[in-house]
Amino acid sequence: MRLQSLARNILKLSQDRVKQIVTARVPGSNVSEIKDFRGEGDSFKGKLIHAGVTYDFEIDAYTGRAIKWSSNK
Repeated sequence: MRLQSLARNILKLSQDRVKQIVTARVPGSNVSEIKDFRGEGDSFKGKLIHAGVTYDFEIDAYTGRAIKWSSNK
């Protein structure tokens, strides 16, 4: 069981990689516009505020896929 836990941690995406994934979804945005960024278990959550639009996101920490993505636009 410990080996399986170790393997999952090795495959977990870095915070920097997740921030790149988030900004790639919003043309013209950059990582300095990401707020309230936090890792919570198997996902990363936060907000991206760009050009007056707030995007709330939750990204899978292993696949990089969006679990949740919404905006006030």
